Amino acid sequence: RRMFDGLDLETSKYGNSFHLASIVGLLGPPPLDFLQRSECSSVYFDDKCNWKCLNPVPSVSWEESERNLECSNKKDFLDFVRKMVKWTP
Repeated sequence: RRMFDGLDLETSKYGNSFHLASIVGLLGPPPLDFLQRSECSSVYFDDKCNWKCLNPVPSVSWEESERNLECSNKKDFLDFVRKMVKWTP
């Protein structure tokens, strides 16, 4: 299973804005210095790092994103993943 599938829930078609929205939903908005390094960030974010696309950013938690592990294994795994999956690790 993919962490971020980028699918429009209504059409089940892939879209860059849906993919990025799912990442923002989990990680929160990217920092300004991260956006300033991208040539196309202005398509998706305003100058204050706010999402500006029509499709909404889903509300997703790390706990909801992992469905296969239980109890302490899940907690330990998610603690580990949170340390690696960041906008600027």
